[in-house]
Amino acid sequence: MKKIDKIRIKDKRIFISIMMLVAILFVSWFFESQFAEVMFFMDYSASDLEGLDPRSVKEVLLPAIMSWELGIDSAMRYVVNFLPVFAVFPALSFLQERKSYFVLGANRFFKYRREIIKSIVIYSVRSGFVIAVSFTGLFLIGACFMHPEISNIGGFASIFPDTFYMQHPCLFFLFMTWTVYFAFGIVFGLMACGLSLLFDKEIYILIIPLLLYLGESYIGNLIDFLPLKISESVCAFNTLYSTGEIFIPVITIFLFDMILVNIGMKKQRRLIDG
Repeated sequence: MKKIDKIRIKDKRIFISIMMLVAILFVSWFFESQFAEVMFFMDYSASDLEGLDPRSVKEVLLPAIMSWELGIDSAMRYVVNFLPVFAVFPALSFLQERKSYFVLGANRFFKYRREIIKSIVIYSVRSGFVIAVSFTGLFLIGACFMHPEISNIGGFASIFPDTFYMQHPCLFFLFMTWTVYFAFGIVFGLMACGLSLLFDKEIYILIIPLLLYLGESYIGNLIDFLPLKISESVCAFNTLYSTGEIFIPVITIFLFDMILVNIGMKKQRRLIDG
C-alpha cells in the first residue's frame, strides 16, 4: 500500500466526523424524545402527577419513548438541516492533496487524470462510510432497547414483505443506512472533491454543499418535484416514496457532481500545463 493511501485511511477527519455525528444524534434523541424530561426533569409534584409513584409514571411513559419511529425522528432533528457537513468535512483533505501532492508530484504520474479520479473515488466513498458507520452505531445501540410501534414505516420499506419491518426493524434501518444514507454521503463527498478542484478555500467547500442542500430541498418541496427533494432521501424513514424513488434526488446530486468534477479536472490540467 502506498504511503498516501495509508494517510487517507488514517485521516483524523474521519474519526472526528463520526464522533461528532454520533454525539449529536444521541444528544438530539436524548432531549427531543423527551427521555431526558421523563427521567430527570419532570416535576412529579405537579397537580396532575401528585400522589403518583414516579417509578410507575416512568413505566407508563418510557415504552412510547423507546419506539424506533420516535427514536429516529428525534435523533435526526438536530442534524437534518446540516447532514451534508458530516460528509463534506472528511473530504476536505482532498483539497490539500490537490494543492500539494497533485502539483509537486505531477510529473511522476504515468496517468495523471486516473490518479486524481482514484483519489476522488476514495474520498467520496470515505464520506459515505462516515455517514453509514455513524448511523449503524446508533441503530445497533437502539436495537438493544427499541421496539416498533407501527406496522408500516412508509414507502421506503416497499421492497420488503408487509411484515418485515415489524419483525426486523433494526435490519430495515441498517438497510436504509447502507443504501440511501451511504449514497448520500458519497455524493456530497464527491461534491466536496469537485469544489476542491475549483476553489482554494475550505470555507467555500463547506458552505456551498450546505446551501445547495437547503436550497434544493426548499425548491423541490415548493414545486413538488422529486428529483430536487433531497430531504426525502434523508427522511427515508418517513416518506411516501418507494424504495427506488427515494434514490432519484441522490442521482440528481450525482449528475451535478460529475459536471463539477469535469470542469475542475480541466482547470487542474491547465494549472499543471501552464
